Amino acid sequence: MKTDEIDNENSEGVNTDNITNLEHKTPDITVSTLVHLLGVPTKDEFNILDKKIDLVFNKLDSLTSKLNMLASDLSTSSLNSTLERIDEQLLSIKDKIN
Repeated sequence: MKTDEIDNENSEGVNTDNITNLEHKTPDITVSTLVHLLGVPTKDEFNILDKKIDLVFNKLDSLTSKLNMLASDLSTSSLNSTLERIDEQLLSIKDKIN
């Protein structure tokens, strides 16, 4: 064994020179890479999600107003009287046939 290798070994016989080299070789990771790897949504993703939620709420409001108008039209219409007249006309036609 060379003398410089002996100097780098600790009491258990482990070469500490390799350990210190590993500590200095850790790669630098940018914050954006770390955020992407962790799956944390970015500001742009939050803005897109906010716009999609607003769009869904607008569609729900539109659908609700259309259903309210339909319900008011059905309640004020003379649907029942129309059906009663049709029933009476069909009964009179049936009586005439017999």
